[in-house]
Formats: sequence, structure tokens, C-alpha cells
Amino acid sequence: MLYGRLLIDAHCHVGEGVHYQLMPEELLQQMDELGIDRAVLVPADRHIAVDNSEGNDFVLGAVERWPDRFLGFAVANPWFGERAVSELRRAVAAGLRGLKLDPTLQGFLLCDPLVHPLVEAAIDLSVPVYFHTGTPINALPLQLLELALCYPEGRFIMGHLGNTDYWLDVPGALDRAPNVWGEISPNLATVVKRLTDAGFADRLLFGSDAPLTDLRLEVLKIHHWGISEGHRAGIMAENLLRLLSQDKGLTQ
Repeated sequence: MLYGRLLIDAHCHVGEGVHYQLMPEELLQQMDELGIDRAVLVPADRHIAVDNSEGNDFVLGAVERWPDRFLGFAVANPWFGERAVSELRRAVAAGLRGLKLDPTLQGFLLCDPLVHPLVEAAIDLSVPVYFHTGTPINALPLQLLELALCYPEGRFIMGHLGNTDYWLDVPGALDRAPNVWGEISPNLATVVKRLTDAGFADRLLFGSDAPLTDLRLEVLKIHHWGISEGHRAGIMAENLLRLLSQDKGLTQ
């Protein structure tokens, strides 16, 4: 354990993407080297955009093989309509713990009603929804704010805190929407410090976005956050545990 505390990576991709590849076995080796106890897995880009069932089954296979090390989020493309909702329900029933949506890869505006059926299904299933943010014009923090205000009973994770150009919108979004959490990859340590000082430490989640970022670098940043040990422990794992404990329950 890093710092003698639990460390959970809230966002890793596994499988073969267009420009990257990371198999669960490789990720486990890196996790062991870096003191990462657990990781939340999502599939790679093709599976996010098109072959949702195949990607979800790949993640489920890793979770079933290493249940003490991996958690999984499902993917479903909102353009598939009822098929997407059915796939989300199937994947969650099989053991996945949330939904990952990427407006850029899947081709929709983050706050468009197109996504409402999947959000409503996630609420019904009591699982959080992770959104990629930071890519204009359709994946921005203030668009997630609009969606979160429409569904105050939902739980939303703002992936990457709008990195790189939109993180300045994050404090306002977090302030207005208490049902939004922020996953911090690949932001600078100074961003974590500023958001912690602004009072949002209990809604920040450590994540790496590996292998799209360097896992070692993301872990190294933990040493430079410049925040209290209590806040550090929350961001490293406890905030995610509390977030996920609202569905099926997750113990340390």
C-alpha cells in the first residue's frame, strides 16, 4: 500500500485499442510494482464505440479471474437505444459496477436527451456513470453539470476533470452539483491542491487513464499533491469506496 494506505485506480482501459494495448496481466504487474491495490477497468476504444457486449465480457472475465484486484464498469453506446439499456442491465447483473460513457468516441453531446435512457437505467440499477470530459465541443464539464442537475438522484463521475483546457469550469460544476465526483487523471498536482483547498476533497477520485497516460507518473503525482493525510486517503481510495458502497456495497 502506498503511504500505508489503500490505493485504488478509478479508471484504466484494458484490451487492444487503435493506438494502445494493455492486458489485465500487464496491468496487474504494474499495479504490484507501484503499490496499487485495486483498479476499475473499462474496455478499449472499439469496444466503447461499437462492440459493447464483447468489451463488457472482456472486462467481466478479468474481474471474475481477479476479484480482489479488479472492479469493472460497463460500456454502452446511447445510439443503440434500447439495446444499449439492455446491455447495461445485463453487464451490471453479471457483476459490473458502473457505466462508462465517452461522448467523443460514441458521438453524442454529453447533455443531449439521447443519453437519458442510459442515465435513467443506471439510476434504476443504482450504479454511477463515468463520463469522459475535456474534449470540445461535446464533452465538457458544464455540460455534465446540466445533465447532473436534470438527474439529482444520479451519481456522475467527471472523467479527467475537463483536462486540459476546461478544468477551470470544474469548481463551479462541483459546487452546483453535489452528485458529481471528479476523476483526476491526467491533471497536475496543483489542480488537485486547488480543488482540495476549495472544499471538494471528498469528491475527488484518483485515476490514471492507463495506458493512455503513464501509470507511474500518475502515482508519482500523489507525492506532490501537498494536501493533508486525511484528504490524501480519501482521494486515493476512500471516496471511491463510499461512492460504490451506495450500490451493492464494497468493503475494504
